[in-house]
Amino acid sequence: ENTPPEAEDDEFGIRPGRSTILPVLDNDSDLDGDVLTAATVKQPEWGVVTVARGGRALQISGVSATQAGSTTFTYAASDGQSSAEANVRVTIHPFDQNEAPAQLRVPAVKIGAGAQIRYEALNDWRDPDGDPIYLKNAEAPEGLKVSFTEDGSVTITEEGAAAGPKSIVLTVADDQGAETRGELIVDVQEAGNLPPSANGDLFRAHPGETVTLDPLKNDTDPNGDQLTLAAVSGAPAGATIQPDLDHGTIDFRAADPGSYSFAYTVSDGIATTLGIIRVEGGAPSSEPPVAENDTAVLPQGGSVLVAPLNNDYDPSGGLLSIVSVDASNTPEIEVALIDRHLLRVTAPAGLDRTVQFSYTVSNGVGEATADVMVIPGAADRSDLPPILKPDRVKVRVGDVGTVSVLANDRSPAGLNLQVESTLEYDSASALGTPFVTGNQVRLEAGQTPGLMDVTYSVIDSAGNRASSTVTFEVMGPSEQNQEPRPRDITAWAAAGQTTRIAVSLDGVDPDGDSVTLSGLGSSPQQGNATVGPTWIDYVPNQNAAGTDSFTYTVEDRQGGRASARVRVAISAAPTLNQNPVAVPDTVLTRPDRMVTVNVLSNDVDPDGDPLALEEGSLETATPELEPQALSSSTIQVRTPAQAGTYLVSYAVSDGRGGSARGTVTVYVQDEAPLKAPIARDDFVSY
Repeated sequence: ENTPPEAEDDEFGIRPGRSTILPVLDNDSDLDGDVLTAATVKQPEWGVVTVARGGRALQISGVSATQAGSTTFTYAASDGQSSAEANVRVTIHPFDQNEAPAQLRVPAVKIGAGAQIRYEALNDWRDPDGDPIYLKNAEAPEGLKVSFTEDGSVTITEEGAAAGPKSIVLTVADDQGAETRGELIVDVQEAGNLPPSANGDLFRAHPGETVTLDPLKNDTDPNGDQLTLAAVSGAPAGATIQPDLDHGTIDFRAADPGSYSFAYTVSDGIATTLGIIRVEGGAPSSEPPVAENDTAVLPQGGSVLVAPLNNDYDPSGGLLSIVSVDASNTPEIEVALIDRHLLRVTAPAGLDRTVQFSYTVSNGVGEATADVMVIPGAADRSDLPPILKPDRVKVRVGDVGTVSVLANDRSPAGLNLQVESTLEYDSASALGTPFVTGNQVRLEAGQTPGLMDVTYSVIDSAGNRASSTVTFEVMGPSEQNQEPRPRDITAWAAAGQTTRIAVSLDGVDPDGDSVTLSGLGSSPQQGNATVGPTWIDYVPNQNAAGTDSFTYTVEDRQGGRASARVRVAISAAPTLNQNPVAVPDTVLTRPDRMVTVNVLSNDVDPDGDPLALEEGSLETATPELEPQALSSSTIQVRTPAQAGTYLVSYAVSDGRGGSARGTVTVYVQDEAPLKAPIARDDFVSY
C-alpha cells in the first residue's frame, strides 16, 4: 500500500529581473522512499512558476527588474501515485542587500582504504537571496587529498588516513562576493569492500517515444570501483524496457501518459544494491520551452564548453535550439555558438570576476531565455594530472574492437588530453594486437576468446600523465547472432544549410562484431539525407522548422541489421553575419623541432561559415619561432633550443567580413613525449 508524501511550506528569496530555481522538494519526504516530483497548482500574483530539473524543482521567471515585495503560490509533491500540497512564499531581495550562502545539512560520505570518490557538494547549499553559488575552496586534513571544481564537484582520495570521520572544509561563495565556510564529513573505512550506493533516478518521456536511461550516472561506490548495471526488474504495466547491461543503459518506451517506476541493480563487481527509477510520461503540450540557468568554470588561459540545453526542456516533446546569445554586458568574455546547441566561452585577456550572459532557446514556435554564470578558475591547476576511468568493450575473434577512452576521462584544469601511442599489456597471454589510433584504443583480436587488459596513458597539454585500463572481452564464434544496437542521435541544423551528422559505430554490437552504416531506414519529412561511411549529411528545406526525424540502419559482419532514430532540431538560417571565435591552442614539443599546428581545428563560426587564416597575420615576440602559414588552416613553427613557453598569434576570417585573433601556446620541454603518426581507417565499397 502506497503512503502519500508529506509536503512542507517553503520561503525563498529571489532577485528582481532574474529567473530563480526553487528547490521546493528539499524539505519534503516520502515514507516509502519514492522519487518525488513537483508541479504548480496555483500560480503567484507576479512571475510564472514552471517545472525545472526534470520535475525535481520549480523555477520562477518573468519577474520584472522593478518588482518588489512578496507573493505566494501552491505546488504539489507527487510520488507518482498520490500527492500532497504546500505553499511557497517568495520575496524580492534587492541587490543592495546580500546574505552569504548557507549550508542546509552537513553531509557524510564513506571512503574505502586507498579509494578515490567524487561528491557534488553544492547540493547541500542554498543562497538566501537566490543568487548563483560556486565552490571557492576545499581543504582536507592529513591523510586525505582533495581537488575540486567551482561547479561543486569534489574529488577525495584516501592516502593513509586513520579510520574514522574526517572533516573537509568547504568555502562556498555567491556571485555577489559573499562567502561561507562549511564542512563535508568523510568517514574513512577499514580495508575491505563496501557496497555501492544507488540514488533515485527521475526521467522524462513522451508517449510513444523511446528514451535511453542512464541510472548509474548518479550512483557512487565508497571504494571507487567501476559500477555496472547488473539487472533490471520487469517492465511496469503499459511500458517496455530493454536493458543494455554492457553500457549500463535502459531503453524505455510507454504508449500512454503516466508515472512509471521500476527497480534496477547496481554492482561493484562484488556487492550489489537496489535502486529505483521513475519515468514521468507526460503528454505533449503547447506551453513554451523552459530554460534553466547554468554555471560554467573558465580555466585560467583556457576555454570552457557549455551545454546549456542539458537542463532545458520542451513541453511539446520536440528539440530545442539556441537561437541567440547576448554577452554585450560582459566585454571580458567571448561566447561562440557551436552547432546551435553548445557555447564555447573564452576570455582573451583573462577573467578576474564572476560574469553572466544570456541565451535564448526555441522549439520552432516558442522561446525562452536563461543566464549562464561564468566563474574564473580560482587557481592555476595545470599541475593536476588527468582523471581517468577504466573502459570495457567486446570484440569478436578475428575482428577489431575500438573504444574512445577519453569519453569518460577529464582534466581537472580543463586542458586538452591526448592518448599516448605506447600501450602496456602481458604479451605472453595476449589475445590479439592492441594499438592506438588517435584517441582510440583498439584490439585486433586473434582466434582465442577471453579477457585481455590493456593499460593506456594520457598526457595533457601541460605534460601531466595518468594511466588507466581497457578490458577487451574477446567473444568466440556463435551460431546465434545478436542484432546490433545502434544509438539514437540528436543533431542540430539551420534551414537550407547542410549539416554533417556523425554516426558512432563502435561498441554497438552485443557480440563484439564490427558494424557498418548501411543506409537510411526511413526518410526525413522536412529535408533530405544522404549516407556516408560514418556520417549522414542532412539538408533541411528552406522553410523547415521545429523537429524533424528519420532512421538509419546498420549491419554487423554476420548480417544482423537494426535501425535507430535521428532527431534534428531545425532553426532559422542566420540573417546577420557573426564573427568567428578563435579558441586558444596548445602544443607540447621538444627543443629545435619543426612543428605543424592546425590552428583552425578548434575554432568555430556561429553561422557555420568556412574559416581560413588571414594572409600575413602571424605574429610572435620570439623571432626564432619563424612562424609561417602552410595552408589556409595550418601553421609551422621552429621551436627554440631553449626550453620555455612561447606564443604565436594569428587571425582567422569567415570570408564574409568577420574575423578574430587566436593564440598558440608552445610548451618546449627537453623530455616532451615523442608523438607517433596518426593512421586513419579507409572504407572500400564492393
